[in-house]
Amino acid sequence: MKILICDLGNQPVALNASGVARLLLPPKLLKLPFSPSWLAGFFSLEGASVAVVDVAALFGRPPLGEQLYAHLVLLKDSLALQFPRVLEILEVDPESLSPLPPQDTFQGLAAGIIRHREQSIPLLVDSLLLTKAEKSKLEHFAELHQARVA
Repeated sequence: MKILICDLGNQPVALNASGVARLLLPPKLLKLPFSPSWLAGFFSLEGASVAVVDVAALFGRPPLGEQLYAHLVLLKDSLALQFPRVLEILEVDPESLSPLPPQDTFQGLAAGIIRHREQSIPLLVDSLLLTKAEKSKLEHFAELHQARVA
């Protein structure tokens, strides 16, 4: 299984690469008024509106804002996740995934722990990153963005 190791401000996290369409440097983002802090903005890609979720802000950390060298992980469902940077892409044996200790579920968003370079790295489940309410907000702001750029 291929995984991406991403920096989350002194905390590496992993994503399963099977859900990733491509990696991008951030284009100019359109930030809509009154959008939540975790919604970094929108950009257009091949005529489609793409929402960018600031993963640091999603976990209660200071938002990244528009950082020139941040990385976007474009998921196959046309959502982009913004990280300070993508550190590396690894091939790991799925059997090497350790279960999560009950006290360390990474807010219920991790499938397990990957051991790499003497670190324990949570493997995030990208489909669980947004709650139902957050997905609803995202849809609302995506409609606003589409109307604005149409």
